[in-house]
Amino acid sequence: MVNPGDVFAVQLPDGRFGAVRVLQTIGRSSLVCTSPYLGRERPDLSEPQIRKTVVKTRFFFKSEPARRWLDGQPPPNFEFLGNLPPAKAETKLECNVYGGKWGESEGHDAFLEWRWLHDRAAFEAEVRQQEAAFERRRQQPQKPKKMMSEEDFWSIIALLDWKQQGNDKKVLAPAVKALATKSKVAICQFEERLAFLLYQLDTKAHARHSTASGDLDSNYLSADGFLYARCVVVVNGKKFYESVLKNPRKMPKEMEFESLLSLARSAYEKKTGEELDYSTGCSYESFSNVAGWGE
Repeated sequence: MVNPGDVFAVQLPDGRFGAVRVLQTIGRSSLVCTSPYLGRERPDLSEPQIRKTVVKTRFFFKSEPARRWLDGQPPPNFEFLGNLPPAKAETKLECNVYGGKWGESEGHDAFLEWRWLHDRAAFEAEVRQQEAAFERRRQQPQKPKKMMSEEDFWSIIALLDWKQQGNDKKVLAPAVKALATKSKVAICQFEERLAFLLYQLDTKAHARHSTASGDLDSNYLSADGFLYARCVVVVNGKKFYESVLKNPRKMPKEMEFESLLSLARSAYEKKTGEELDYSTGCSYESFSNVAGWGE
């Protein structure tokens, strides 16, 4: 378990070491800050910079502290150094930045800020190349991997208990229980089918009709909000899904069911006690369906 005050060393791309420190924990989530420490040796706990947080100024950042909430456990490349209990002020810090699961590149902010100051031209060129490569990949049509059969998928969705509406965990519980009885492969195939269904709804027309006025030009479109609205279409079953897919005007407005995205993960954890680590062939994130958005 990760505890408040835990300090981890991480080796950076140039061979030096950096450090991150956990300030708070809630359940399986941790508020993690990146230290400005950079050195050829792993830092000692007496190193004063470990208690500080690097400030991000590179590219679009505007003097933002390098801290965010992360889920789960640090990967193996993080070396536990010890514990420095957080100060009272650190236990009350508020942060609304979420980074998903711990990644191997967590803690690199100090190194990236160093490059911004000392190696900016090469740094900017690398980022431009990465962005161009990403855009080329994004333009390629996405294809799903092997999916759960439509019959089995929709039978799981039909188990959602709407008598428990208002408590998403209880709404999902029967579906999670049923999916957890299936194989690990089947759970991944459920996730694959879900991602594909959401991907198909990721179009400009569906986004337009998810807004109150049906006008994207005069409405701010939240990428997350549009994703969660697409989840509403799926949880209403196959017949409704197919009607909305054909007729975007039927898109739900001012509705969301984000919790659907956790169904496969919860079932996998219930079955194995481990986190689901699986990448779908299609991304359900908003604006991933390039063909659906056109220019």
